[in-house]
Amino acid sequence: MSMAESQLKKRNLSSIEKKEAEKWLERKKRVNEKTRERMRKMNQRKKEESLRLKKKSNGKAAHLLTRKKHNEKKLKERLLKKQKQRQSYTPEQKQNINRRRRQLYKQKSKTKKNENEEKIDKLK
Repeated sequence: MSMAESQLKKRNLSSIEKKEAEKWLERKKRVNEKTRERMRKMNQRKKEESLRLKKKSNGKAAHLLTRKKHNEKKLKERLLKKQKQRQSYTPEQKQNINRRRRQLYKQKSKTKKNENEEKIDKLK
């Protein structure tokens, strides 16, 4: 016996109120049953889908990767790709890259020095 049924029996209701309360109780039971059925079907679908994905990934449960692990995996792949690319550079290409890098560093350091000097001038 549900809580709602026991409360109905304890209360002193007129016959009209009792009928309305019983209708309400029946409606509530129907809704609960339908909801349980929907939930059961939904859980079944989820279970079938996860089994299907496991079969696709040969039991490795690849679909269960979290976002963080997925990002880490992609990052490692990118790093390996870059390393392979760098290994294929000729010595001349490496020198050009280093030269460009040094020039950029000098430019940045000059701009930072200028900014710092301007800040000091403003403070004076």
